[in-house]
Amino acid sequence: MKRILLIIVAMGFCFYSSAQIQITTRKEKLSDFPMKTTKVVLTGDKSMDECMKVAMKNVWVLSPFEFCSKEEFDSHKSDQDYYFMVLDAKKHKNEKESNTVMITVVKGGTGNDLESMFQVSQFPICAADSINYHRLDAFLPAIVNLIQNHIKRGLYKGFNKIKPEALNKAAGKPIFIAENDLSESLKKYVIENLSSRNIIVTDTENADNIFMEGVNALVSYTFAPYHPTKGSVCYKMLFDARTYELYYYESHVLSGKKGKGFLRKDINKLSRSR
Repeated sequence: MKRILLIIVAMGFCFYSSAQIQITTRKEKLSDFPMKTTKVVLTGDKSMDECMKVAMKNVWVLSPFEFCSKEEFDSHKSDQDYYFMVLDAKKHKNEKESNTVMITVVKGGTGNDLESMFQVSQFPICAADSINYHRLDAFLPAIVNLIQNHIKRGLYKGFNKIKPEALNKAAGKPIFIAENDLSESLKKYVIENLSSRNIIVTDTENADNIFMEGVNALVSYTFAPYHPTKGSVCYKMLFDARTYELYYYESHVLSGKKGKGFLRKDINKLSRSR
């Protein structure tokens, strides 16, 4: 009887070990990405789609890609020969409306709709109700490049907050902050106290031009809904204009005390990195 029990236990252990060996890692699941076509789903918004076309043509080298309509996505989403890049408004937890436009990359043939498909990567790009197309045109190539590198490394689908050490590596680079990227309560504080720390507050158009010219500097990019609801979120970023590297990525829920843009907490972090 003992011998029989030992055999059963041994068989169970072998089965368990075999099951463990067959587990597919995230990196393995994405190993076919460069060989398959990525279909970029256009929104129907002419200005948005033009920004997306320019960004993809300028920076995307990871896989073959082509543009398609929402109708084509619906008819091909079950096809395992494709990955899909979709721009879609998302709703945050406790938020009443979908106020943030996200780029979401999913694998074909893995679900019935965008939410159930295997998610490769996702990143916020702008507010759904107040799209600044000039800013989007400037920064979307950096965001697309960020997603591309993220997929290449086979990382987890979410983007974590950037560690403070990242800013220290860019201590020698000036930081240009668009005036509209500062919360209202901070504008005077920043201008008076941080000009000596190589943090320059400038108008939004100039900040965007600095970024598009590829100056060796970090430039701010923030957005939040123009008409926020409970739970709406503001995103705050700093991109390297030359390398497109993301050096700062934070967000906060909007409230009476926390408006759109960089808060004092954010500025203190930037200041300490100087």
